[in-house]
This record gives sequence, C-alpha cells and structure tokens, in this order.
Amino acid sequence: MSLLIKAGIVTLTIGSVSTAGYFGGTYLFGRTPIKDLINKEYQYILLDTTGNNDSSYWDANWKTYQDTNTSKDSDDLGLEGWIKGQKKDLKDKLKLKCKELSGTSVYGNENLTYKHVTKYCARYVNVKDQAKKEGLTIIDDSNAGESWNKREQNKSNLTNHFTNLGIRPSAGGDIKANDIKTGCGSIATKNKSENNYQTIYDSYKEVCVKKSND
Repeated sequence: MSLLIKAGIVTLTIGSVSTAGYFGGTYLFGRTPIKDLINKEYQYILLDTTGNNDSSYWDANWKTYQDTNTSKDSDDLGLEGWIKGQKKDLKDKLKLKCKELSGTSVYGNENLTYKHVTKYCARYVNVKDQAKKEGLTIIDDSNAGESWNKREQNKSNLTNHFTNLGIRPSAGGDIKANDIKTGCGSIATKNKSENNYQTIYDSYKEVCVKKSND
C-alpha cells in the first residue's frame, strides 16, 4: 500500500472519529466535568448542595450511603469523620463532597467517580422534570378545571394511556375528571429507573399535559 493511500485512510479515520466526538458514554477527545455530563445525558439531576430544597432526597441518599458503606473499612467518598460501623449523621459532609466531585472531569459515564456521584449526589429525572425541560405545560392538578373535563369527555380515545398511568375509577364505574387529575398528580414522580418509563412518559404527555385546545 502506497504512503499516499495510507495517509488518506488515516485522514478519513480521524475525520470519522472527530465527527462522533462522543461514543458509548465516552468522550473521545478529552474529559468533561461530571456535572456537564449529567446535564447532557439527562438521566439524573444533581441535588442542591447549598440549601434545603432537596432535603428528602438527601435523606434518602444518605441512607443509601450508610447502607452501602457501613461495613467497609474505607467509605466510597472518603467523607471526613466517617468511622466504620458508626451511625453519625454526615449529610453536610456528603453535600460538600458532592459539590466538589461534581466538578471532576472524566472521560465518560463508566468512570467510578461518575457512578458514585450519580448514586449519592443525584436523583433520577422524573416525568414532571422531563415535561418541563421540553417546555410542556403540565395541567394543574390542584383543581378540577376544564382541561380535566375534556379528558373525561375524550376517555374512549385515552383508555390505553389511562392504563399506562394507572388511572382507574375511584368509586367503580366510569373514570371521571377527578380520577384523571389524581392519577396525573400521582404519576408525575415516576422516574427513569422504571423499566417502562418511556411508556409512562408518552402517556403522560397525552393525558396530563396541555394541548392546543385546552
């Protein structure tokens, strides 16, 4: 093979890889901060480390951290004050460590630090999060407005979506507007850890999100 042909193959290969840039969860030409990778993939949302907005999620993540690390000689994140077997509350230390690690640059989502951050410092994206990110308007589930009445009137065309969302009649018989409203409110926190998440989300958009005629 001539040098000219070899050079052409190398150029083509580099060009093809450059076009890809990101492949199989890995950035091919450099590292990316974990927080940016999380935002790009939108599988998780980092918890707030500056206030109490995500206190219930921090409680859950701290329990996960304790359960995972309590029998280990060295905990996963090396938290200050961690002692094997003790139940000392180190949520504030966890928050500080999460804030620090989220800025760490990695090559992709197979990195161990990335996995620790998503496990201990984040939560899964849920149905409501995704709808808002896509600029959709969620129907208010605090009242039985006209939009819910329209869903009741159109229920013959929404049967499969009601099933996907777990919407059932509350008092036997037919599904009413209030049943639909309640079901949409309940399903909004279903997240991407669910095996049938996409099916749920697609039905959520059909039933629980405003349409042009609402």
